[in-house]
Amino acid sequence: MERHEDVEEAGSTPPRVTWFSPIRGFLRSGRSFASWGKAKVTRRRTPGKDALHEEQEPQAVDGPSQSRWPFALPNVSALGFLQQKGSASAAQQGKICFPQFLTLGGAGLVPSEERQELMAVGSRHFGHPAISSLIRVKIYDFAMYMDGGQAKESLLYKQYRGLLRTAPQDDLFYQRLRSSSDVKMALMVRASRNLPIKLLAGEYEKILRRRLAVVGGSPEDSALAEMVRNFREDQLPESIKSGKSVKKGTVLVFTRDEAGHLCAKADQHDLITVQSKPLCDAIFDLYVGDQPVSKKAKRMTGESFARLVTSEEYSAPRGPLVCEGDENVCQI
Repeated sequence: MERHEDVEEAGSTPPRVTWFSPIRGFLRSGRSFASWGKAKVTRRRTPGKDALHEEQEPQAVDGPSQSRWPFALPNVSALGFLQQKGSASAAQQGKICFPQFLTLGGAGLVPSEERQELMAVGSRHFGHPAISSLIRVKIYDFAMYMDGGQAKESLLYKQYRGLLRTAPQDDLFYQRLRSSSDVKMALMVRASRNLPIKLLAGEYEKILRRRLAVVGGSPEDSALAEMVRNFREDQLPESIKSGKSVKKGTVLVFTRDEAGHLCAKADQHDLITVQSKPLCDAIFDLYVGDQPVSKKAKRMTGESFARLVTSEEYSAPRGPLVCEGDENVCQI
């Protein structure tokens, strides 16, 4: 919003300036309140120097289709963590995105039926939904993956064969999805800012205790206690820390297998592996449960599952959070 000061003309009465003068000027301009957040902000420097203009845009509240990246892509390949294969479009240079395929271990590309496919992407914000998106703060971005070959042979697919068109509206479908024990799944989380380690570990513990009760597990699950201990400041690798915080841009990956093993990695570092099917279910309940981090991402997961099990060539979701290129693979 550019603020204009009234100019005193010779022989005229000086205008009366009050606290609501800027608002009065805005109303007289005839502009809508919807344009307030998009207004150009002009700050004047000292005479003789150029004016400084800052364009302010409201940040997307939820979902991948409107998200904008506030920082550039770190050189993660130097860490040996995200080794992206294939060509990327010029438009995605300098931005952060999630790969369309995820492979766990091994060198080089593996057959497509052994990869995990991108199912959904989204963002976690801090702030009440009733508050303007200009005030809400993005905490992290996330992506969910699933083994396509196993999904086509899964009990969930057999239960919903012929009902996949309406499955994304069925709450029971998502409960069965998060608890599927015959499909490997993965969750990738990328920090959008420095996150205090003590706060991060404490919040994970409180949230997962509640989710464990939701999925039928025990809030006192020993696997959760062990995982939380490994998220303490003295246990995390120095390369992902900035003071007492997890560094902005750090990538956490949680994977689950058919036996109920939950593995956690931070960039190229193995953090912990525990065995607890309820804890696996609780992790994914955060994203496809009754109270998900992102409702859009939850629905995207259901729609992606329907395409994954019925299409010969699966097409991953598209959007600003998704890397371009058919051979874009993340190897961890």
